[in-house]
Amino acid sequence: MTRKTKSKGDAGAPSTADNGARIDALEGRLAEVEAQLAARPVRRRSHSGVDHELLENLRHHPRFAGEELAGGVVYAGAVEINHANYVWEIRRGVADLLATDAERLAPVMAALGHPARLRVVIQILKGPISAQELIERVEESSIGKLYHHLKELMAAKVVVQPRRGTYEIAPAAVVPLLAALSLSTDLSGDSSVAPDPED
Repeated sequence: MTRKTKSKGDAGAPSTADNGARIDALEGRLAEVEAQLAARPVRRRSHSGVDHELLENLRHHPRFAGEELAGGVVYAGAVEINHANYVWEIRRGVADLLATDAERLAPVMAALGHPARLRVVIQILKGPISAQELIERVEESSIGKLYHHLKELMAAKVVVQPRRGTYEIAPAAVVPLLAALSLSTDLSGDSSVAPDPED
């Protein structure tokens, strides 16, 4: 059996001129992409890490516009706890927040407002845990008191019981609770937990 081979002069082989034209085209496209990237606005951060673009967007967002109460707040988080990933971002207008029904928020804030319950939440945030492990970690004086605190946290939909004897933080509450710990740290003036430095 004979095999047909192409010579260098065959029409199917690209010529040096063709290769040069392709390289020129690729370089042109690369230059366009670089120009587009260079034209993109850079998110401005101050020396303290403040994201000015984010703040401007909140200040002028149409949803948060108003004559007396304008602007909004945002909190977000992307965390991994005990091999589970949680991603969350919430933006709310200041006018909406100040119009919130206090009766609806009070049970959650009350549930988190007790030092013993807050210690329970912090321990459960580290991962699912049994009541026996909890009583050892939070040094509660009796299992009865611990169950009382767990009942309050479950009523506030902060803690859930996926199976008998095991407690965990409701998935949708993980990042909000971490944000609540952060804002409580700021409000208390506690300087032991410093904010992260600028990236």
